[in-house]
Amino acid sequence: MTQVTTYAYDSIRAFAIGSWKYLEVQKADSTAIKRFTTIDGLTITQVGQAVEYKIVISGVDALFTGQSVAKSVIYDVATSGQPIATETFAEFTFAASEDELTIKHVIQIPQVV
Repeated sequence: MTQVTTYAYDSIRAFAIGSWKYLEVQKADSTAIKRFTTIDGLTITQVGQAVEYKIVISGVDALFTGQSVAKSVIYDVATSGQPIATETFAEFTFAASEDELTIKHVIQIPQVV
């Protein structure tokens, strides 16, 4: 077995940034609430060997009022599709319009163990 080059990892990260453009916020039971893209304020950046997805969600968005979120899932398509990566976090409930949640979903390429 052989190891891929640094160039290969750079290429994979560039592909991820250009193709895996959607972050879906879900309830603990995997029910989708909303799928975000850069048009909605999602940022996708390379940080060292990682690709970081970041979204700030406000309770002002009526879609989130009273909702509890516990997962973020990366996709390569706007609807349906297969998950690329899933991140589970402590459940957060939007109880008031002043509530705000920042989600950072990080994918390491290569994964550092």
